[in-house]
Amino acid sequence: MFALLRIVNLFIFTMFTLFAIWQYNDPDTFVWVLIYGYAAMLSLMASLRVRILIPSLVGLAGYVLTFWRLRPESF
Repeated sequence: MFALLRIVNLFIFTMFTLFAIWQYNDPDTFVWVLIYGYAAMLSLMASLRVRILIPSLVGLAGYVLTFWRLRPESF
């Protein structure tokens, strides 16, 4: 079971890394590379069985703060 999860996490890591590379010509490349790179990093850490609680919480805080900063004034 753990071998299958490791393979899936490595596949997800590969896909998010490719997604980050494909964003090279996008006008807001920096934002998308950070988002995809973060997801790839978490997937790689999970496949290596490194504890990901703290990086997950840091990323969640970053996403919430960014959303709060970029939210529209009214809906």
